[in-house]
Amino acid sequence: KVEQQVKAFGQAAKLTIDKGGRTSFALLLHLNRTPPNKPVTRILAPWRDLESWYAEAVVLAREVSRVINSNPWFLGFLRGLDVCGDERLYPTWAAAPFFKIAREASLNVAARLGRPELALRATAHAGEEYRRNTEGIRRIHELFDFKIVQQDDRLGHGLALFDFGGARSGP
Repeated sequence: KVEQQVKAFGQAAKLTIDKGGRTSFALLLHLNRTPPNKPVTRILAPWRDLESWYAEAVVLAREVSRVINSNPWFLGFLRGLDVCGDERLYPTWAAAPFFKIAREASLNVAARLGRPELALRATAHAGEEYRRNTEGIRRIHELFDFKIVQQDDRLGHGLALFDFGGARSGP
């Protein structure tokens, strides 16, 4: 069923691109730091699965790259990439390959289509969950330091930039 929906979205997006118009719907691909069905009430060893999460991010990015290269019309409705979820689990920099690989593929395909505006944009949620304000600020800084966000991208929330109280979330 999902495959049929994606195919239908793709056909609509292809028609839109072929006519040189703008899409009237869009999808955003989320790389979630929070594992499904695992409550994040207390984090004892936040990076214990970092290697596997990092590997999953790379696999997902390569799959996005493959799909974009074999189906350029996909860029007509996949409009962006996002990293979200509890940032205390995995550092923001660990998402860098996800953004780099997928964005690079989208830039190349958009250039081949002569439609640079179709290149993927990013939203990175950072500075939301932290034990101390400096930790939240560091997560935001990582977005720029590791070139996860670029011009025209979006910082999701960034609450640490405006929190002068010191702590936002529990241990």
